[in-house]
Amino acid sequence: MRVPATDAVADDLPNLDVLRSLAVLLVVLDHAIELVAVKTGRQVAAEVFALGRLGVVLFFVHTSFVLMRSLERLHVHRRHLLLRFYVRRAFRIYPLSVATVLFVLLARVPDMPWNAYREPGLRDVVSNLALTMNLSHSAPVLLPLWSLPLEVQMYVILPLAFLAVRGPRGILVASLLWVASILLGLAQSEVWHRVFLLQFGPCFMAGVLAYALSRTTSPVVPSMAWPAGLVALAAAYVGLQHGTDRLHPPALAWGASLAVALAIPLCRGIGPGWLARASNQLARYSYGVYLTHCIAIWAGFFALPRAPLALRLLVCLAVLVALPLASYRFVEEPLIKIGRRLSR
Repeated sequence: MRVPATDAVADDLPNLDVLRSLAVLLVVLDHAIELVAVKTGRQVAAEVFALGRLGVVLFFVHTSFVLMRSLERLHVHRRHLLLRFYVRRAFRIYPLSVATVLFVLLARVPDMPWNAYREPGLRDVVSNLALTMNLSHSAPVLLPLWSLPLEVQMYVILPLAFLAVRGPRGILVASLLWVASILLGLAQSEVWHRVFLLQFGPCFMAGVLAYALSRTTSPVVPSMAWPAGLVALAAAYVGLQHGTDRLHPPALAWGASLAVALAIPLCRGIGPGWLARASNQLARYSYGVYLTHCIAIWAGFFALPRAPLALRLLVCLAVLVALPLASYRFVEEPLIKIGRRLSR
């Protein structure tokens, strides 16, 4: 999901790190609030679920924008572009997802910390390993895995979108792609209900639009408007969810992704400081945090049900930090390097 710092454009990296950091924090916050609700016997409000959904939407915009830049820096003939792209992405996304699935099965971790463990069938295990759960209608063995098949399947489209917006009319083409994705998203809810991917197509195409705009647009908005604007967007997203009876209306996600896409090329990069340093570190380990934070909650608050509260909290925090650090050091980083070498 995250492109390493060496693959990123230096001027964009701090702002993109802030975007990715906020995305993973929203997902973790959603599940932390759900934990409190479960422990206190309260019902979880729709606004809480909206936090996690917005986090995933921001991930999708970030991913497509960064991958457009990564494709641009490959500088290879288009017939080799797809091969290099797919090799790199396979070694980026699959190693940690496979390791997570295997760990969940061996440790018998439930799909959400407060649920009972359910033994998956062979078909479900294979689908989780291949990240095809939305196509096979298999349940994720760990709930955060649900978004990864959508990203993997968008890898089929993103290189083609990159080639389409490279010309002099890139902004127009990107705008038409975004509109087309909206129409497909609307059709999905009416006709192709099984093709769940189409609902999130506009979120990915928003990142493509941001890339096209960034090629000709100079940033003019003060840098601190970027984090402030993202926080305001989160507040507005939750507020709009509160005003509707439908959970996760697609139009809300589409509007939020478009707002972020239009802001990316307009905002100046934040300068050196605590925010840039903190978001850089969190963004580096964000894939691991996203996949393993539910394991940390389970380990602290449900695997040790009779332990003192202070000990359970300590175990949760320790696992929340240790698993992403270890996964990056021993799984993500070495496999990213192997993928780069093979792609050459």
